Amino acid sequence: TRYPKAGDTNPSVKVGFVEVGNVRSRDIPVVVWADFDEKEDQYFGIPYWSGDSRLFILPWMPREQNQMCIYQVNPKDGSRSPIYDETQPTWIDWVTEGHFTGEGMYMVRDFSLWEQIYYLPYDGSAPVKQLTCGENWNIRILKVDEKAGLLFYSANCDSRVRRDVYKVDMKRGTTEKISFGEYSFETVLISPDNKKYVALHSNAQTPTILSLVTPGKKMKVVELDNAKDERYENGELPIPKMVSITTPDGYELPGVITLPLDMD
Repeated sequence: TRYPKAGDTNPSVKVGFVEVGNVRSRDIPVVVWADFDEKEDQYFGIPYWSGDSRLFILPWMPREQNQMCIYQVNPKDGSRSPIYDETQPTWIDWVTEGHFTGEGMYMVRDFSLWEQIYYLPYDGSAPVKQLTCGENWNIRILKVDEKAGLLFYSANCDSRVRRDVYKVDMKRGTTEKISFGEYSFETVLISPDNKKYVALHSNAQTPTILSLVTPGKKMKVVELDNAKDERYENGELPIPKMVSITTPDGYELPGVITLPLDMD
């Protein structure tokens, strides 16, 4: 779709379906159009199929971008029905952090002012269910194991400058922090049996470390590799230091100071 320049009319957008399995090379394909008014001033988000490929899941916003609806669309006849409707007084972001299963999707939303993970069934048979709590931000869904009833995610929650790893027992409704130390955890991979994970972790004073972590009452951490070199080990590199800066109105801002090696 072309992007309109200032003063141009916004382009009309239609969503259609073609059953390619029954189309021969010279046939004119039959298009089933989704039941949206193409003349309406609107946006469509990135669409996706339900786990069984029966339904087309399509996010929608008006021009004001203060509302987001998610519709399920039947590709056979183009009919649609809403399964999610969110309104905020200012700006709404699309669903960018999601995990899709056979019956529904796990998504991150911030309408409560903090980010949380919610479960939304594709058929709209139940309202969205909140699965996390707390002052979460920058959530990343790492793994969902519906059979075991477990959800793994990382977020800035316990600290604004550190990303930790958490495990949610969806059957019991409990959340457990499974990372350690004053490190920020990135590129986290959960094992198939959910008992271990591999992650890159670091902080302002520690170069990146690759570790195998076994959470539990006696957490086991095996360092597999690290980014330290001889200059770091010999104290030949300036080491950053985390500081806290208090603004005149009492708000604390995190910062980093790196001093030269020879500075007294």
